[in-house]
Amino acid sequence: MAILKLGPSDFKVDASHDIFKIEEKKNKKNIFVKTFVFLPALVKKTLGKILGKHVLNAQGISRKKLPILRDNFLKAVPSSKRGIIETADKVKLDAMEIKHPGNSLKLPQEQKWIIFLNGKNTAYEQNLENLADMCEATKANVLTANYRGVGFSEGSPSSAHDLVVDGEALVQYLLNKGVSPENILVEGWSLGGGVATQVAAYHQEKDHEMKLVNDRSFGTLAHAISKFSVSGLIFAPLMTAFDWKFNTVKCWKAIKENCKLLIIHKDDQIVKYQASLYKHLKNDAMTAADKKLKQQRKRRKGPKPLVKTHVQAYKPNQKIVLKDSFFGIQGKGAHIVVVTHSKQRQLYIQEVQRLLNIQP
Repeated sequence: MAILKLGPSDFKVDASHDIFKIEEKKNKKNIFVKTFVFLPALVKKTLGKILGKHVLNAQGISRKKLPILRDNFLKAVPSSKRGIIETADKVKLDAMEIKHPGNSLKLPQEQKWIIFLNGKNTAYEQNLENLADMCEATKANVLTANYRGVGFSEGSPSSAHDLVVDGEALVQYLLNKGVSPENILVEGWSLGGGVATQVAAYHQEKDHEMKLVNDRSFGTLAHAISKFSVSGLIFAPLMTAFDWKFNTVKCWKAIKENCKLLIIHKDDQIVKYQASLYKHLKNDAMTAADKKLKQQRKRRKGPKPLVKTHVQAYKPNQKIVLKDSFFGIQGKGAHIVVVTHSKQRQLYIQEVQRLLNIQP
C-alpha cells in the first residue's frame, strides 16, 4: 500500500546552512509589517501556486504507479536507497540515491556525486533506469528527488525560488555527509537546468567549485514559454510578475569555465533554439561588429561555406551539441532524448568524468 504522507526526515537543512536565510528573514518582519503585507503577499503566493501548476506539470502526475516503479527499482538495485530530505523552509522531499560500487570503500570526501534535477513533466520514479545508467556509465553516485508538490514530496511551489531551495537541500544533504563541494556536479534537464544553474552559482560565490551540467534549458523561463505556443504569449508576462523567473544567464556567467557544461539540440521544439540558454549567451557575447557581419552573411545567396571564413568567439565553448534525428516527433524527441541514449553518449560521459576528475 502506498504511503500518502512522508515519515520523519532523514536530513534537515540546518539554519546555519540556510544560504537563503529563509527563517531569519521571516523573524525580522515586525507585527505591523506582517499585517500590512499579509493580504497582498497571500494573493501573490496563491497566484504563484496556480502558475506553478503550469510551470511544473509533474504536480499532476498520479501517485498510483510511483510506489510500484520505486519499489521494483529498490529491489533490482541494492545500492539504491530512498530518503526524506527536509528543506530550509521545512518542506519534506522524497529523494533517491544510487551508489556506484567503485565508491563503496571511499571516504565521503573522496566520493563523486551527481545531483540530478528533473524537468517539468517528470517524477524521479519515472527516470530511475536512466539514472542508474548514468551512475554506471560515469562511475559517480547519483542523488535525485521530486520537487515539492511532485509525487510524495510535500507542499507546492509558489515561485522559482522554491525549486531552487529544493535543489539546494540536496546539496546540503551531501555536504552534511562530508562530500567535498568540488566532488559534486549539479545536472539539470529542461526546467531543472534553470534550477541547477542557480544552485551551482550560489556555491561558486562561496568559493565552492561545484560543477554544473545545464541540459537543454532556457535563457529565461518567460522567453521559453512565449516561444512554445500562442497561449505562452499570455502566460509569459505573468511568469515574471509572479516570481517565476530564473537568473540563468547571470548565474551561468558566474560559474568558472572549467566547472560547467552546456547541452543543446538545435531542433528542440520544447525549449526552442531562440529561447535556449545557448542562444542567450551567444547574443550577449556578440559585439556590434559581430551582429553586423551576421546580417551580411544572412543576406548572401548560395550554399553555406564548408569552411568558416570568420571567427565566432562569442559562442560558448563548454558545450555538447546533440545531433540525433527524430522523424515525425522531431522537436519533442530532440528535447526528451536522454543524453546517455544519444549519439553523444560517450562525449557526455567523458565530459562529466573530466568535470569530476573521475578516472575512466
